[in-house]
Amino acid sequence: STVEDHIIELDRNSGDIIKEWDFRQILDVDRFDLVEDEVDWFHMNAIAFDESDQSLIVSGRNQGVVKVSYNNELIWILAPHQGWGKAGLDGTAYETSDYLLTAVNSSGNPYPQNIQDGRDETLDFNWVWGQHAPMILENGNILIYDNGFNRRFTGETLYSRGVEYAIDEDAMTVQEIWQYGRERGADFYSPIISDVDVNSRGNRVITSGIVNTAEGPQSIITEVDEGKNVIYEIKLSFKNQFSDGTITWGN
Repeated sequence: STVEDHIIELDRNSGDIIKEWDFRQILDVDRFDLVEDEVDWFHMNAIAFDESDQSLIVSGRNQGVVKVSYNNELIWILAPHQGWGKAGLDGTAYETSDYLLTAVNSSGNPYPQNIQDGRDETLDFNWVWGQHAPMILENGNILIYDNGFNRRFTGETLYSRGVEYAIDEDAMTVQEIWQYGRERGADFYSPIISDVDVNSRGNRVITSGIVNTAEGPQSIITEVDEGKNVIYEIKLSFKNQFSDGTITWGN
């Protein structure tokens, strides 16, 4: 009755199933604050394997980013605090809100509750919204493409970005370290797909997968250094296959 909420590990030679992760067991399947969809409630779109502790960092577009152990135990949730309830298909397991990371500034002080809940933001911190492609950096931080889909639960502020977070698992806190894209506004906004990477020069390559521009739909691939200087930018124009002009994945 649900989709995109399982991970299956296979033996590459035999095809045998080694292990399964069922996210309905560890998260709140009835949290519809970002998207109201009982079937695709999580919308898993990326997995990063953390070799340091054999854990998985998983992006669920409709909920947030979560870290789980190899034994499918919830470790933390990187997401706006609004709306998190009990885990389990029947909603009778533990409180998922106990696993939410607290957003802190560079001094380690928590932001006000409206920031924690995701109803507001500062220049120094914002959560990820409809995100894709988390990757673990060499320094242990996490780089993510923050689509900005339904940002602040209103969708009124349109921007996408690559964002780096530092997470303290002992203190259960998260600090925003770096971002690029907020300053580009709607001209860099991609509500779906998209990616971030680090290249051989140590720069960040940020791909806004589908941007609705005056010239038509485009993908924008931008390499920036840590000082946010643009090294290059490529714009790929393509034909929208939908006659009604819908901006979606089928292009």
